Amino acid sequence: HYLLIGIGYILLLVVIIVGFRKDFKLIERILVSFYFGIMIFSLINSFVVGIKYQEYNLFLISLGYLFFLISDSLLVKKIFKGEYKRDDFYIMSTYVAAELSIVLAFILFVY
Repeated sequence: HYLLIGIGYILLLVVIIVGFRKDFKLIERILVSFYFGIMIFSLINSFVVGIKYQEYNLFLISLGYLFFLISDSLLVKKIFKGEYKRDDFYIMSTYVAAELSIVLAFILFVY
């Protein structure tokens, strides 16, 4: 079971690394891909576990991961490609939405 998860994660990293544009340095592609691979794996895992155990607060955590992915993607674009119009607003609004989703999930879990 864990072997399949490990193989899936490695394949996910390879797909992400290959998918990055060639103007990124190799080490940047590897590091960013590793981070995004962890985030995507966590998103999928929280969603699947939420379905399996019918823990609906995990769907809010999945939503939080999704917002973090969007926020971090915008941040990577800003860092590597340069600033764009209203970039700080888009980055922070998705970041706050991610934080809010995760906090609400924990509140629902406790109560």
